[in-house]
Amino acid sequence: MRNSNIVFLIALKHNETEVQKGSFMALDPEIDVIIKAAFAAGGRSICTMPVPEARAAYRERYRMRGPAHIDLPRVHDFTVASDPGSLTCRLYVPKTPSSAPLLPLILYFHGGGFVVGDIEAYDLQSRLLAKETGALVLVPDYRLAPEHPFPAALEDAETILEWVFGNAASLDADPARIVVAGDSAGGNLAAHCTRLARARSLPLAGQALFYPVTDFTTYAGGARYPSVEAFSSGYFLDRVMMEWFMDLYLPERPLARDLRASPILAPDFEGQAPALIVTAGFDPLRDMGHAYAERLSQAGVAVRTLCFDTLIHNFLGMIGGVEAAAKAFHGIVEDLRGRLLKPGPG
Repeated sequence: MRNSNIVFLIALKHNETEVQKGSFMALDPEIDVIIKAAFAAGGRSICTMPVPEARAAYRERYRMRGPAHIDLPRVHDFTVASDPGSLTCRLYVPKTPSSAPLLPLILYFHGGGFVVGDIEAYDLQSRLLAKETGALVLVPDYRLAPEHPFPAALEDAETILEWVFGNAASLDADPARIVVAGDSAGGNLAAHCTRLARARSLPLAGQALFYPVTDFTTYAGGARYPSVEAFSSGYFLDRVMMEWFMDLYLPERPLARDLRASPILAPDFEGQAPALIVTAGFDPLRDMGHAYAERLSQAGVAVRTLCFDTLIHNFLGMIGGVEAAAKAFHGIVEDLRGRLLKPGPG
């Protein structure tokens, strides 16, 4: 019997209909064209490039398929003291009515396998997220591997989480409406922050994990998920790329069993903030996202899982060129505004 704490939904165009796990439709035709064109052109995977070149390519590709540039009242870069050095962040301030002096805040961790991705790659998406949610969006440029392997990114995530709660007033942020979010590797960091917030009694309003990496052990001889096998090649995020990310971020295979790297291994999930888990039907990480949602639900956490079944991993990086991805983004925004970012009672 389905646990009553979790809602599994499949998102099709504008409609949401309950489905059983494993009931997935055909790949979105626009994405199918993009994949076939990329393979026909002999495009290079970022995992075949030197790391600096891979980062530049990822940034270019992510922005190329992103939304149009949006002007906001304020976009502000600043640094936060960290160990070692400082952490660069960017704050996106949406247009808001004067009657709302304090805004909700989304602390967003970008994706990229802990190796690629940065503030600039995600700038267009972050602008749109701020505009559509009406929330402040804060994006940290956490340290990347291989220069800074595990647990550097996690340490930066911990630093900025503590800083946000300690400086909410200076950001004009409502401390009762702070949400951590992230996609892929960033979803992994957001999951870690949610657990940390519970341990340190930080009043986190919610967690939003978009096709998150929750279990690295599957790429180190551990747990097996059907989607990892089914979509191991042909959908951009293949097994070779995941193992490349893992080699650089977790150079010693036993690290995959550290619950900070694989948050699904945590012994308990009680008391965590309400969750939105977003997955994609043709994503190798789909089933580990569902398994993570199930663990949260079993611990009594309120969970909503949206599976956009015709899409692939990293579809938020296609919202400027794929209609179904854009519709999925707007559906996610509606859910965020309606549940995790809404004012509390009183």
